[in-house]
Amino acid sequence: MMEKLPFRWRYVAAPLVLCAASLLLAAYFYPRLEGTRIASHFNLRGEPNGWMSRQAFVLIMVAIQVGFAAVSIVLARWTSSLLRPGTPGQIPGVASQWLLGNILAIGQIIVLFVMADTFWYNLHHAHLLPVWLFIIIAVVIAAMGPMAAIGIVVGSRVLGQATKKSDEPESKE
Repeated sequence: MMEKLPFRWRYVAAPLVLCAASLLLAAYFYPRLEGTRIASHFNLRGEPNGWMSRQAFVLIMVAIQVGFAAVSIVLARWTSSLLRPGTPGQIPGVASQWLLGNILAIGQIIVLFVMADTFWYNLHHAHLLPVWLFIIIAVVIAAMGPMAAIGIVVGSRVLGQATKKSDEPESKE
């Protein structure tokens, strides 16, 4: 039987932390919201055009976060069962597990911001930042991480090959 890569909780740390953050956010803001209905949907100008009960809003937002975290755990465990250590030409298994376990965190960050912005709007009648702008910023920042990692890996391979070539003795004719 082939050896499998072990599952580690750190492979899903970001989704779990963001899920906990949404629970803390809900626990903090829920009692401060006035009334039973809150503005929950906004037009492009940031004006409310949809309302729902505060209980339903919190339940939906927390359920989305728990769903993201659960799917992240399933993805990380699934890759643990498929990947084998030391397979040549493969991205290191730990990197694959970490990436698949944490990739949904970008969605969770956006949901967490929407939740915070909706709470803030209902308390102060002002938005923290337009959601569309936050999404652009979050996606650009999220894309920088993998690009930097790829640059580091490719750069280290190129430098490693250059070092090997410079260490080889020159052939004499």
